[in-house]
Amino acid sequence: MSTHIDREIREVLNSPVASNWLKEALGRALERDCVDAANDAEVLLELLSKRCEETLKGSLPVS
Repeated sequence: MSTHIDREIREVLNSPVASNWLKEALGRALERDCVDAANDAEVLLELLSKRCEETLKGSLPVS
């Protein structure tokens, strides 16, 4: 039986526009405990979001 999320995951893994990095990270995460993988993904999202914000702030002209 295939669930909705299983179909979404397969779509990303088979998508020609999804990056290889995303496909590899998703595939490796699926091999792990789902709670541990989700918690690690949240930490990664937080760190990358903060880095992106700092980068964008640094690239904007000073008024």
